[in-house]
Amino acid sequence: MRDGYQNKARITKPSSSSDVECPLVICFHGGGFMVGTIYNVAPYARGIAKLFNAVVIAPTYRLAPEHPFPQGINDAWDAVQWVATNASMLCNGTPSGFILSGGSAGANFVCVVAELAKTAKLEPALTGMWSCMPVLFTEDEESRNTIPQKYNHLCVSHDQIVSTPVINKETARKLNQYYNPDLKSPLWSPFNASSPFQGLPPTFVQVCGKDVIRDDGLIYEKVLSDNGTKTRLNVYPGLPHCFWAFIPQHRVSKDFMVDVATGFAWLLGKPIDHAEAARAMIFPEPT
Repeated sequence: MRDGYQNKARITKPSSSSDVECPLVICFHGGGFMVGTIYNVAPYARGIAKLFNAVVIAPTYRLAPEHPFPQGINDAWDAVQWVATNASMLCNGTPSGFILSGGSAGANFVCVVAELAKTAKLEPALTGMWSCMPVLFTEDEESRNTIPQKYNHLCVSHDQIVSTPVINKETARKLNQYYNPDLKSPLWSPFNASSPFQGLPPTFVQVCGKDVIRDDGLIYEKVLSDNGTKTRLNVYPGLPHCFWAFIPQHRVSKDFMVDVATGFAWLLGKPIDHAEAARAMIFPEPT
């Protein structure tokens, strides 16, 4: 890290080496910027590595409240730059794709880092993004004002969805207080970037219908699409934030995991078999 701190990262590789093209994937865990570990994304990492012969790096980042904004996003950006610098070593050659991915707080990092990477002309350039349940706004008027006026009427979930499992309005408020972001900073939201949403790679977005941050993802996907970015959107009506981690045995949770795989197939231009994806993408049941 830029301050000399050494963060851990978990690297998942295919079980056998080969000369097949190797995509490089970075995956940031969620947890409201204050909890979570690199092992939270292990089910995705294992499945993606197996299905696409990918190398998946899950970096850690320092967490609030001990390390409030912008420590987490600075760690994330530093990790992405390190991976880019060492891409050939990690993939034993030039990677066939470079995907930035994450969920919830990790998806916030995806959206923000994509703008930073574009401005910095990162090499290798990002070829795709997976942004699952991104948190990009708060209930504060200062945050709402960062949404372009033509989309402002679409932001209703922060007021509409008050009581729901996992994250509700009060929980979201507390998490924001602990992370304490500068709501006008480009390190908090891509809507604050100097020239946002131009020249970004294809982006796969997933949102949950009964999630207080639902409209963050819906607006982000709409703005990207309107600005010429190829997008893919999955919506899970009536389901709360990160539902698949709490009811992994449910049919819709298994469908979600397959959707993740097919979304990566779309990003990488590599069609996959539905049954094969179902076998590879398994979220373990809680113990």
